[in-house]
Amino acid sequence: MAPANPPLPRWLERFAWVALAASAGLFVYIAARHVLYPGFTETMEGDALQHIARIAQGRPPYPSPGAEFIPLSYMPLFYYLAAPLHLLLGDTLAGPRLISALAALLAGGLIGWIVWRESGSRPLACLGAALYFSSYRLMDAYLVCALPDSLMLFWLLAGFCFFAYGTRPLHDALWLLLSILAFWTKQHAAFFFALAVLYALLFRRNHLPKWLIAGVMLAGGPLAYYLLGPWFGDGFFLHTFVVPGRWEHRAVFSVRRMALVLSCYVPFLLLLTSVYLVASTEWRRLRFTPLGWFVLSGLVATAVTMTAAGSSNNHYIPLIAALSATAALGIPPLIRGAVRWWLGGLLLGVTAVSAAVTIVALRSYAGHDISYVPPVATASALVLFAVLWRVAEPARGGALASVLLAGHLVIAFYYPARYLPVDGYSEALAALRAEIRALDGQVIWVPYGNVPAELTALKLPSSPSWVALEDVERQVNAAEEARRDLEPFLARIRGAPGLHILSDDRIEGVPVWRNLAPRLALVRDFGRQFSSVRQIAYHWYGGGNYPRYLYRVVPQAAAPSSPYAKQSQ
Repeated sequence: MAPANPPLPRWLERFAWVALAASAGLFVYIAARHVLYPGFTETMEGDALQHIARIAQGRPPYPSPGAEFIPLSYMPLFYYLAAPLHLLLGDTLAGPRLISALAALLAGGLIGWIVWRESGSRPLACLGAALYFSSYRLMDAYLVCALPDSLMLFWLLAGFCFFAYGTRPLHDALWLLLSILAFWTKQHAAFFFALAVLYALLFRRNHLPKWLIAGVMLAGGPLAYYLLGPWFGDGFFLHTFVVPGRWEHRAVFSVRRMALVLSCYVPFLLLLTSVYLVASTEWRRLRFTPLGWFVLSGLVATAVTMTAAGSSNNHYIPLIAALSATAALGIPPLIRGAVRWWLGGLLLGVTAVSAAVTIVALRSYAGHDISYVPPVATASALVLFAVLWRVAEPARGGALASVLLAGHLVIAFYYPARYLPVDGYSEALAALRAEIRALDGQVIWVPYGNVPAELTALKLPSSPSWVALEDVERQVNAAEEARRDLEPFLARIRGAPGLHILSDDRIEGVPVWRNLAPRLALVRDFGRQFSSVRQIAYHWYGGGNYPRYLYRVVPQAAAPSSPYAKQSQ
């Protein structure tokens, strides 16, 4: 039986309430601004909107690769839930972003409830939710994008509540159902589902037969996937299974990014979680609590999925959410005196890894958001740890907790303005709309492909985003299949003289589009004229792209004399 939790210091109780109010309030404000923003926060939002529009129009969401649309590799549940809002609100990103924002808020509430259920402490519950909301930047701003990450997180956490605290057969049925919904929202959830079932078969007191639990997982996961797949379109299996399986997968990608995130994004959450795991795990039997198992599932799921080159930090969202809860729960044993030399040794190791990884990342990830703050913060915490070790208990535990919490908040700090529309946005958008209307022909906006009518006022022709195109192009040992699937798009552009192409970058640097460079003549470089019409969320790889270069498709005979062709030569 776990020892009773000691009372929290008064300062920590007050801090928890203030931190929750500040972090959740800021999150709500940014989320509201994103929902109302007609522009983009993430490149794939245009493709997601095409999925949603197809469902709203009664068409399958996963056709074979075509000239105007190539499906993403995500599962379809998010799109189906957003389709009614598309019918209600029209061609806008507001609907799917609203679903993501609400799911993210509910996930924060569930994290607080889980911490309260584990500790019986409202301040700790507030602290767990505050750590989650304050990690907004670390989760790469995907929490309110028109993508399924937040919805998957909500299903996972809701299912975990019934999994960890359920007392009736109905509760078992609900965690199984919610796990199935998570899988059908994003494949990433399959790892959590399978590992939860493994825990249920080995350790958990179940209220349904074990054979039934395993059967439901198989029926709701792989069996349903293959039985229902054809109903979603001819390209469903291709884009959710075949194409991702052909991407380059190497363990080195996962090792590098895991080391970067764990040592530079969440080192202090990881340290507090270590205290929780040491205090709550039956090490002789290697029996973790359900929450500890959820953290380990997050580590496994992320490590496996991050082996694919090009995977982004949205894969870490469930792990960071779980670490927020376990970090808050690591404070009571820390105050209780359950700290030994190993915590200092672990902090020393984290400091060394953080410094080494930062140096490597600055060289390897040119143009990405790499900061010197994490190694400085971990080194400072190490010095304070050595000083505070001489303080008598129980004051030592509270002081160490404050150092670790402060370290996390320093690393997680972000400027809200980097995630909000900039001054002059409305005027620049009006000028861009006028420029598009004045052109004698149609326009495709390269990065996003499908642009909501709410943004440009005049609906532009749709095409796959560069991400969707690159997903097809970067298949390994499948050059012929990639060429075949990309040919309808390439033939469409080549066969449309007079079509205008609006791009944020020079076309020679855009995947797949670079193959069309000889057929594109540079018409105009707008410079920073439309810089206020930018992608407003700064992901770990940067952000702030805006429309700059205008090209035009020229006939084959005219291509060699185009300004772009001369400049390329």
